Amino acid sequence: MTGEWGNKHYNGWYHFLTENKSSGTIVAIFGPTASGKSVARDIFVDNGWEKIISYTTRPPRPGSAEERNKEYEFISPVTFDSLYNNDQLINVNLSYAGSSYGNDKENIKNIQRGVMITDKSSILQLKQELRKLGKNVAVVYVTASPHELASRQTRRKETGEYESDEQLQARMGELEKELAKNNKVQSLADYVIDEDSIEATMAAAAELSREL
Repeated sequence: MTGEWGNKHYNGWYHFLTENKSSGTIVAIFGPTASGKSVARDIFVDNGWEKIISYTTRPPRPGSAEERNKEYEFISPVTFDSLYNNDQLINVNLSYAGSSYGNDKENIKNIQRGVMITDKSSILQLKQELRKLGKNVAVVYVTASPHELASRQTRRKETGEYESDEQLQARMGELEKELAKNNKVQSLADYVIDEDSIEATMAAAAELSREL
């Protein structure tokens, strides 16, 4: 078709198809505290997926390797508010354990195969936001038995990650609340990794990273 209208018509459809075709896949991992989310995420990274790092206003945990392993971009509340108010963030949680979290929108737009950690309260919103950016989304829920999760929390206290019994008890309280909604929360996921050993979690994540 030729002529002015024909060119505009073609360009309009080309723009529509370009904007609405998939521009990559994002894997979003969530689960209870100490479930192995970071382990699963790192297996995806080892298999060629790009690690998506969240902004947070909380400080690094004492004694942890969060800064060394680039788990988060630790920024001030003022900087976070500026990014949020300028619509530069997605996957925003303004009140998780007293801190704010979010991801850089422009960074995610440019990622073809990315993996990130999020929380259950953000899953539905995150899926909508990622699809608006043209992304396929695969949600993975990582968990273990209640006994194993509680044991992992205790070990964290023993290794110095929690400075006080109060911090440990607070985490135990969070875990209890999370597990009370376990069945409902799992329904939000496309895939579930439910293993009591870290090795089994790693193996399941490796298999999934190759399938997606």
